[in-house]
Amino acid sequence: MAGRLAALQAELPPGCRLLAVSKGQPADRIREAVAAGQRSFAESRLQEAAAKQQELADLQDEATRLKDDPYTVERISRDTMGVAKPGEVIFKFQSYPTNAVGPGEGKRQGRSSEAMRKP
Repeated sequence: MAGRLAALQAELPPGCRLLAVSKGQPADRIREAVAAGQRSFAESRLQEAAAKQQELADLQDEATRLKDDPYTVERISRDTMGVAKPGEVIFKFQSYPTNAVGPGEGKRQGRSSEAMRKP
């Protein structure tokens, strides 16, 4: 969806914005559009709009925090984009495959542990 949305927005004349019609679309699909960058939606049925507003209230809460709370902006910037303050160094840790022996591994087949201890 993000690629399609970007292509549509690129075709718009300067000063215009894309208005997405959410009629008949489930809240998950609207969430996907918001994640892709869409911010303006239209709904022709009041009951459906009210239900979707309730389902998507957390998006409005997050938008308000991003607008009003500099700590939220800092946290998201650090977590998603790796932004650092001047003088800070960011360390990213990746899981490293270990040589740990899993269940049933590391045993020689055909020999018991007693046989292995005998000279």
